[in-house]
Amino acid sequence: EAASSADASEREAYTEALRRRADLIEAGATKADLVLTGETMMDRYPQDDYEPVGVPPVDRYTINLLRLGPDRIKAPEPTLEDARKLYLKEKLDADNPATDSRVVGLANRVIATTTKAIGRNPVLATLTRDDARKVRDEMLDRVKVTGRGVGQKVSAATVSRELSIVAAVINLAA
Repeated sequence: EAASSADASEREAYTEALRRRADLIEAGATKADLVLTGETMMDRYPQDDYEPVGVPPVDRYTINLLRLGPDRIKAPEPTLEDARKLYLKEKLDADNPATDSRVVGLANRVIATTTKAIGRNPVLATLTRDDARKVRDEMLDRVKVTGRGVGQKVSAATVSRELSIVAAVINLAA
């Protein structure tokens, strides 16, 4: 499961936890059964004064959703990484072997550059014009390492094209 892996985002972990909760409800679990299951899961982890510690994100969301329900435990805001994964899946059909790997690679590189320039994996709703300027400036300062013009800065047209990819990724997820 992608949501159970170490590189799963908070949003993917939340989605997996919702699926687990829905599976229990479909199997006939009552509200009391859900709470008991959540408490049992919680007991598997060491406790501090307030909550279990060292809980993987999927289990943390599962415990909280079972005990408190989705009305009280809201989905995390989407991040740029969540947006990238959605874009690869929905627009580029990255899982299809017929998809051009160069296009997928370009999208991955552009988003990696964006994340590096901002210095974090930002929540989409918190992105600012200042973040966009940092990304633009970082892209304009890059030097070509392959192809024609090795050692020269990338062109403004290349940066414009790459910023269009960033905008497409963000707009799809927004």
